[in-house]
Amino acid sequence: MKINSICVVGGGSSGWMTAAALSKKLDNTKITLIESKKIKTIGVGESTLGHINRFMVALGLEDKDWMPACNATYKVSIQFTNWKKEGTRFQYPFGKHDLTDKPGLNSWYYIRNIDPSFTDETYAEFYNPVTYLADTNKMVVDDTIVRNFQFKWDTAYHMDAELFGKYLKENICIPNGVNHVQDTVLSVNKTEDGNISSLITEENGEIFADLFIDCTGFRSLLLEQEMGSKFISFDDYLYNDSALACRIPYVDRENEMHNVTDCYAMKNGWVWNIPLWNRIGTGYCYSSKFTTRDQAADEFRTHLAKSDPKRAEEAEFFDINIRHGKRERAWVKNVIGIGLSYGFLEPLESTGLLTTHENILRLIDILERRDGYITKIDIDGFNYSVDFDLEAFKSFVGIHYVFSQREDSEYWKQIKYNLNMVPEGWITDGMVRTPRLYMEFIHCANVTNRFSDMSGTLYIAAGMGYNPVGKTELQYEISKKNLDIDALENTIALHNKYKKQVLKHLKRCPSHFEFLRDNIYGTSEFSF
Repeated sequence: MKINSICVVGGGSSGWMTAAALSKKLDNTKITLIESKKIKTIGVGESTLGHINRFMVALGLEDKDWMPACNATYKVSIQFTNWKKEGTRFQYPFGKHDLTDKPGLNSWYYIRNIDPSFTDETYAEFYNPVTYLADTNKMVVDDTIVRNFQFKWDTAYHMDAELFGKYLKENICIPNGVNHVQDTVLSVNKTEDGNISSLITEENGEIFADLFIDCTGFRSLLLEQEMGSKFISFDDYLYNDSALACRIPYVDRENEMHNVTDCYAMKNGWVWNIPLWNRIGTGYCYSSKFTTRDQAADEFRTHLAKSDPKRAEEAEFFDINIRHGKRERAWVKNVIGIGLSYGFLEPLESTGLLTTHENILRLIDILERRDGYITKIDIDGFNYSVDFDLEAFKSFVGIHYVFSQREDSEYWKQIKYNLNMVPEGWITDGMVRTPRLYMEFIHCANVTNRFSDMSGTLYIAAGMGYNPVGKTELQYEISKKNLDIDALENTIALHNKYKKQVLKHLKRCPSHFEFLRDNIYGTSEFSF
């Protein structure tokens, strides 16, 4: 099948991101986007991961171009507050592990057993100096003191996703010739082999395309409702099925404009805090199995009151129903689901936009591979790849709960002991038995190969107090003379010296707010 025309159904961030990338990369393909006037998007502020920079490069976007229009700020880490237990905090910084002056990836685990000053949260700073940026709320460009830090690739963004979609629409999609149709899809026409041939709209009649991309959110209008790709729920694995969200003003803008997304553990879930340039987007992701909506609202308001009682009292909450899960297949016949229409996990690790832009780039790779010509191997490869990624992210989110030491509510007691981290049939799983050559041939994304050091899991495990090297193992390694205590002592001294150096350096560096003001918003009409 040769793809000469593509119709994206649904606006919002996923729809306009898809249309923007397709129109930018596929010169000879007609792109249409149908957006209903009757459906409103929910904007609570979106948090991203460093992977989005590949998408930005593909679109040719520079920070100064789009950030002011989207009230965007920077992000260098995910901060986990009270996840291990009350009163704790650790970072999951972006970027690669820095092994300068360190014997290897096991050295911190050994040091943790012999030096009490190396507490659980020090794993991140020991292996990744970006942690210091997060802890001090400072920003630098590529910096020889903050080792291994690459500003272009090791920073992500907080943004107003609705405004981001609008920016892409006005600055990429429309100038690149995307046909924007504001209308409602009433029905579809199909060919004898089950492909969609056209969509019937309320005001614009029949719209034809070779490929249809479903960006209609949880409704999954085309993929699930029309193509029958059944929904597979993750509710038995991910408990949080509801959220209360709100937008709150700054009280102390400079200090509250953090360069991290703060995930704050609560008795029945967790609160996100996403600082944008003009406001804070926050919300309580909770499980209705363990608390009511009113109880959750009271708990959330009490949490907000810790920083400012008046702001907490005036906060207006709106409800979000979370539908964890995926469709059985993301690509059926000539319909592809992108974004929520394919699948969704709770936003603990900012996977919402991540899976969206990664799957868009994956589709572009396929369409570029043979100049728009596709066969079933492309469809199978896409389906395998997106399914593998979502399942891997699901397990990664689950790890955050099973490593926790909290016992202060029924929610935490249940969630830690009921998640099955090793699924049934894992030993004979089809993905394990799939020939490697076939996987490589269809360009499947193998998450464990892509992130070979599994750094995310290590940050979470260490921050939660999980040390795979105990004192017995330490003694064994010493007795075998595999471990040199003097070398470890030297590593400790070098680390402490470097820590002192980098913290002294950062005192002279701009805060996150100052960096944004001077480099992004200083001369912008969006400046306050």
